[in-house]
Amino acid sequence: MAALEGQVAAMADQASRLDGRVGDLRETLAGQSSALITAIGDVAGRVDSISGSFRAQQQALLGAVEEAERKASALRATQLADSRGVLLHTVNRVLDSLGSLGIDLDRIIEGDLPDRVWRCYLEGDRTVALRRLARGLRDREAIARVRRAYESDPDFRHLASRYLAEFEHLLTQAGDSDPEDLVSASLLTADVGKAYLLLSRATGRLS
Repeated sequence: MAALEGQVAAMADQASRLDGRVGDLRETLAGQSSALITAIGDVAGRVDSISGSFRAQQQALLGAVEEAERKASALRATQLADSRGVLLHTVNRVLDSLGSLGIDLDRIIEGDLPDRVWRCYLEGDRTVALRRLARGLRDREAIARVRRAYESDPDFRHLASRYLAEFEHLLTQAGDSDPEDLVSASLLTADVGKAYLLLSRATGRLS
């Protein structure tokens, strides 16, 4: 009996110690769990902070890019406007020169110019002689006359070469200053351009 009581007492003591260990383990786990939760919270907070900082930097960068694009567009528009202003001045100057060449070319081909043509030219119509040349653009006989004059008359050849060179230089300037090619298209469809096409075909530059 005494032995049984001793065993029971020993088992009770072991159970008590086990309960104590379980309690300690629970406290330890609770502490570790709390620390883990705190750590997770800290990490989450840092992630949110980093994410917020990244978004702020991203927005600032996008804003800077948009501002740079806006300024670049404004600068391009200003440069294009300035370039077109210079181009228009150049066009007027070259048209005067081409109109004068047209008078000389027309006189060599047709002989003496009618008084009406001279009067219009002196009154400011610089392309009046070029209109007479341009009318022969689709006339094979007119093209043939120009070709014969170009081949046989040194003065005409010199004048025609100057006309072609000046007009082509003007087209190059127009292309550089007018990306939409509006000026180039207008030049080629005007009398000054038609006279250029006539001379180009007569001299073999264009077929």
